[in-house]
Amino acid sequence: MPEAKAEDALTPPARPRFRAFLLGLCHSVLMMLALPPTGWWPMAFVAPLPLFLVSLRPGPSAMAAGFWTMLGVAPFWIWSHAWIAGVSAAGVYPLVVYLSLYAWAFVWIASRATRGRAMPAAATLVIVWCGLEYFRGAVAWSGYPWYLLGHPMIDSPGAALAWPASVGGVTLVSALTAIPAALVASRGRNPVWLRIGSGIALSVWIGVGVPWSSLPHAQTSSVRVAVVQTNVPQDNRIDWTPMQRLADWQTMREQIVQAARTEPPPDLIVMPEGLVPGWTFDPESLRHERERGIVWLLKPQSEDDQRLVDVYGERVPATRVVDELLALQRAVGIPMLVGSVAYDNLRIVSNGDGLEYENDAMYNTVYLVEGGRVGLDRYDKLHLTPFGEVLPYISAWPWLEQRLLSIGAEGMMFALSPGHAPRTIPLHTDAGRIDLATPICFEATMAGVTRRLANQIRNSLSPGLLINVTNDGWFGRSDRGRVMHELSSRWRCVELGMPMVRCANTGISGFFDARGRTLATLAPRQPGTLAADLSPAHPDTLFAQTGEWPGWLCVGAIPILLLLAKARNSAEPVPPTEGTE
Repeated sequence: MPEAKAEDALTPPARPRFRAFLLGLCHSVLMMLALPPTGWWPMAFVAPLPLFLVSLRPGPSAMAAGFWTMLGVAPFWIWSHAWIAGVSAAGVYPLVVYLSLYAWAFVWIASRATRGRAMPAAATLVIVWCGLEYFRGAVAWSGYPWYLLGHPMIDSPGAALAWPASVGGVTLVSALTAIPAALVASRGRNPVWLRIGSGIALSVWIGVGVPWSSLPHAQTSSVRVAVVQTNVPQDNRIDWTPMQRLADWQTMREQIVQAARTEPPPDLIVMPEGLVPGWTFDPESLRHERERGIVWLLKPQSEDDQRLVDVYGERVPATRVVDELLALQRAVGIPMLVGSVAYDNLRIVSNGDGLEYENDAMYNTVYLVEGGRVGLDRYDKLHLTPFGEVLPYISAWPWLEQRLLSIGAEGMMFALSPGHAPRTIPLHTDAGRIDLATPICFEATMAGVTRRLANQIRNSLSPGLLINVTNDGWFGRSDRGRVMHELSSRWRCVELGMPMVRCANTGISGFFDARGRTLATLAPRQPGTLAADLSPAHPDTLFAQTGEWPGWLCVGAIPILLLLAKARNSAEPVPPTEGTE
């Protein structure tokens, strides 16, 4: 009798479920170790192994195994997204559930596809992994390409293991990273040709990477760029009052002067996303404000406020800060790249209680300021940040969007429109013309968006730079999110063969070469300025020409694998899955 009770305690489904949960938890720990801030990049080779093992031995129910694996994986997503609680406490939970569901989907799909034996097990595991990863990163909910398996490889020595991204993007790096774990998990189930082919692929990966990381990139005339890290405590929920705008402008003005005095002088000064302390910036909208005589009424609440009133008076023209910025740029004589908003058909109308700004569209925009004037060349952000600037799918129904915002992120308002076309901004220096591709904030983590911008440079005769302006104030005190944002953005350098300037309000601002390697950075959550010399380049990589073809191939292969597996299962009996009792 005691033997029977002991046997019952381990009978399905208890043991397979516990095993699936434990392996999911192992995956969580390994991903935490592989990614920032720990950054033990070799752990990425091991990270998918626990999920591969669950998929090959799911027990009597792949669906149940996937569910328990999802619970084990959830701590990783909680750990990596805890900062969101400061923006939307209610939004953390559905996001964690959504991201964890991919583990469930992987176990269920990979289990069915490998049991059908339509393709060798190791190849099936890699394809399903990369297909789901790319679907999450580029397709579902307009894409969230963070925390990908291949991401840590950019921190390999000399970024030597990052080079395949110049051929097929980060998805190709993820596929190569997953191969060793797939071979180990499915040992004995792969043909000789696959094992030999995998060995060759891994050997080429390493063999090419070492010389690639040491080869000098094609040099052009260098350009010197200075960045201003303002460290204004601003996120997209905080109402930036006129008094705060004036106070912050005092600090920004000093930082701009400091950047201009860098030796040797920079050819360009870059400000962060949306940090011009005015209500408008495009020339037409500024004209409307001046004609209407719009003023800010200052009501001091502290001694610091009173000092500002002593300087500016109680009635300050709404264009005062912009006018001072333009005058300062003219005085220093250095072009400035600044972030603000732009409007289509701005109208300032009376609503009975005061004045209201109406418009046909409002954009998140980067401008070039030269000669004390706002230039006509500008870039309007194409890809709005999902759940930060737009609710994918949901924003099509404004009433539903407002209802959800009132529940999950009270105080936020999504009023931006996406830009209409990819555009670069020409900068004329003593060395000649340089075209600036300026992905804004989250866009720098989207390979497809940045590639569209860079291809405007590829089609021109002038070399170019990637300049990522971002706020990152919404990470609060979580530097983990800032480091991940920076790491994700650096991959665009590898994919396109171009250096990047990164200017972030609260950090991390810095400079990165065409291999994605860090040249210099400023510490997060600290104000400061930094300057460096970069060599502009043309995006001449295979990825720049062909795009994210490995990702689309893997996404397309998943339904084919499932159909083939179903056909084989219908045609012949399938032996019980190993581990089923």
